[in-house]
Amino acid sequence: MSYKNWVLGFKMNSQRLSFIRFFDLFNLRMGIGIVIAVSGAYLCHRYGIIAEYPLSLISIAIVFPIVFSINAAFTRKEKALKAYAEIKAHGTALIFAAKDWKSEDDTGDLKPEVLDQLQGLISSMKLYFGSPSVQIDNVYNEFGELSKVLQKLRVQITNSEMSRVNQYLSKMLVSFEEIATIKSYRSSIYLTIYGRIVVFLFPVLYAPYFGNHVSEFHPGLLGYSLPVIYTTVLIALQNVHDLIEDPLNGLGLDDLKFEMPTWDKLGK
Repeated sequence: MSYKNWVLGFKMNSQRLSFIRFFDLFNLRMGIGIVIAVSGAYLCHRYGIIAEYPLSLISIAIVFPIVFSINAAFTRKEKALKAYAEIKAHGTALIFAAKDWKSEDDTGDLKPEVLDQLQGLISSMKLYFGSPSVQIDNVYNEFGELSKVLQKLRVQITNSEMSRVNQYLSKMLVSFEEIATIKSYRSSIYLTIYGRIVVFLFPVLYAPYFGNHVSEFHPGLLGYSLPVIYTTVLIALQNVHDLIEDPLNGLGLDDLKFEMPTWDKLGK
């Protein structure tokens, strides 16, 4: 396969995937919200239930809290990315230590064993973060097995170098705990519940306002586009928040991907 064909195929698959995930934003929740908004506007317009509300209240009471939560979710994702990069960097350093930190007459090679344990560690992390049924003890056990393997380096390196190896392992554990904390403690539960409730209360509470402005559009049916637009935007924002709330479950396009590092391609 030529490079041009590969790029074309990648773009087509990406477009197909993006189109499929498009329905993550425009889902059943949005359909229900639009039906409520249009029905409320129609009933208020027909029975003369009209009111004039400030639209600025929408940005203060709904948009701002949701956008704040979205920003917090992206911040957590960036922290998780940084921590995972540190895990891979320190893992690479451990492989180099097993491969290069030895005397010229030392023919032993611990790199394959260290590499095998590191790959098992990454696999256990991927399973733990991707499945709620997997216990964190599995990851700790992999850290323990890696620690046992690294102790074999004592015969080929100095005490100061061994201390540095243990520091690499300790920093990997710290980075893992940072990611695990992000998984366990996400944005405020109260704020999330508030957003999910308010996006459905909005079309009901603002139905008299929309009903009041239906007659200002021509043809009349165009007047119902106003509640549709507002409801679509607000629920889409809430859906975005829900999709990126957990950047580790692998359900969203923006989630952190625990791909296996290319440690096996490092020089012998």
